[in-house]
Amino acid sequence: MPNYTVQDQTTGKKITFEWSDPNPPTDKDMEEIFSQAGTVKPQVQPTQPQPVTSMQAGNVPSKKEPWYGEYLSQGPRTIGGILGGIAGTPFAPPFGTLAGISFGSMAGELLEQGRKYAVSKGVFRQPSETEQMRAPQSISQAAWEVGKAGIEEPAYQLAGAGVIKGFGKVLAPFAKKLSSEAQGTIDFLKDRIKPVLTPAEATESRGLDILENIAEGSLLGGGQLSKFKLNRQRVLNDMVDDIVDRFGKRVSPEELGETFEKVVENKWKGYKKAVIEPLYTEVERLTKPIYGQVEKRVPRPSTILDISGKPMVGETIEQITKQVGGPIISTRSLKEFAKPLAKISGDLGNIEAKNAGDDLVRAVLDLPDNVEFQVAKELRSRLISRVDEFSVINKKAPAIGKAKQFIKLIDQETEEGLSPYPEALSLWREANRLYVQGEKQFNNAFIRRLIKKADPDFGGEPEAIGKIVFRPGAIGYVKQVKAATDPATFKQFQSYYLQNLLSKSVDDSGNIIGDKMLQNMYGKSGTGDNVLRELFDLQTLDNITKFAKAAKVSQMERREHIGKIWIQLSQAGAAANLGFGGPGQEISGIIVLGPPILSRALL
Repeated sequence: MPNYTVQDQTTGKKITFEWSDPNPPTDKDMEEIFSQAGTVKPQVQPTQPQPVTSMQAGNVPSKKEPWYGEYLSQGPRTIGGILGGIAGTPFAPPFGTLAGISFGSMAGELLEQGRKYAVSKGVFRQPSETEQMRAPQSISQAAWEVGKAGIEEPAYQLAGAGVIKGFGKVLAPFAKKLSSEAQGTIDFLKDRIKPVLTPAEATESRGLDILENIAEGSLLGGGQLSKFKLNRQRVLNDMVDDIVDRFGKRVSPEELGETFEKVVENKWKGYKKAVIEPLYTEVERLTKPIYGQVEKRVPRPSTILDISGKPMVGETIEQITKQVGGPIISTRSLKEFAKPLAKISGDLGNIEAKNAGDDLVRAVLDLPDNVEFQVAKELRSRLISRVDEFSVINKKAPAIGKAKQFIKLIDQETEEGLSPYPEALSLWREANRLYVQGEKQFNNAFIRRLIKKADPDFGGEPEAIGKIVFRPGAIGYVKQVKAATDPATFKQFQSYYLQNLLSKSVDDSGNIIGDKMLQNMYGKSGTGDNVLRELFDLQTLDNITKFAKAAKVSQMERREHIGKIWIQLSQAGAAANLGFGGPGQEISGIIVLGPPILSRALL
């Protein structure tokens, strides 16, 4: 006669009572029991009251299901569907396959329902609360689950037939468990290798994990799976070459640097020649100086002495050639800026003279007070050249600041000198604007540093260019290189990046590793999504990413390792039993030959 314990959810009071009826107490029964106990009916009646006749230490019902519970729950239906599908395939496929899956799944589920019921009744051990809840409450409920298994499994097969067609006999019943990553991998690799994935790799079924471990760990059948996976890795490695070859010939770091230097310098020269120089030439035409002969009084000493005994000085008139028309550009403001600097440089001598810009200061002081437009333009160009040079070799040199100030002053003087010539002044301003625009694209500080790296005259390291451009998160560098080069050269940068990426994404044996490739692309220290989107068009980037993901999925270790060691130990004993004519040879033969058959089925 079992005892039941229930709790009043209002007062928290527990009531234990005996119940002799084989059926659980009804609502009316519970009302009478609580009325006799002097309390109210609990708000929620326990779905399954727990017997308390055996509450000794060590025999208390467990609230947590044993670790193997889920395997046992999935196993019968899974194995039944697999074996039924394989058995039915030779007979009028696909209908024989579907019928085999249906009957096999029903048989497996029938065994599972019986097992759950036995566990809930404590046949094997004290059941957990979860196991009691999962047990069938009636024959009709068990029959429903069995029938549902017979309908669901073939339905899953039909629903997934188009997706998994040709990817292994065993995978079909598990279309419902096909992971999204596995689906992407199958779609990406299906034209190169079949099957793409084993059922355990393609699904999230623990039952299939165990079956594959048994097959892979077997003495006779493991070789088939190993050969399949080795061949798949070869396919992935071959695809690496295909990906790089899409971007033309493979380029070495040295070739990349030399090509970059040549292309950028030619584009900058071409830009200046085509866009800027014609404007400056037109300004020179409009401001062409006019020269004429003018008289100049020149002092001339006399042979006659004055009262003090010194030679008397007379004058003579000479004809000289002088600019009598066209703009005149003053240099006085530049000289005023240079005078105090010359005093300092004189006191310091030649200490770091060039880095300090002392030669520029002396050159400015030696200029005439007024110069023609052409001279002013050439002075400006030379000052810009000095800034460009030092921004690469020593960007902290004081000469840069002095040169920039001289450029600013000569621009102001040129603006003032051209003010009487509005057309020339407008063209001058436009030429300067276009120069700055082109410099940003073809001659900015970053591009000049890259050119220096590529130039052997500067002791360059052309192989360092790719490392500089493709720093993690440095999207601006990629944009500048794209703007400064032509499509063919930028394609070489893409090829170089891919070669470098793939070379960093292999193991010690030279096999491409998908997870490592994804980390190098998108990880914390990887290139970064923004840089990759700037480097490749979306379709190309998507294909590269799909390849990395496909490699990762096909190389993932299965979560469950149960079965591999067990089958190896079992087969070792079974093989010995067969060899020495021991008892139970039929069972030993099944243990030895079963996994190889399963291995073929999994592929």
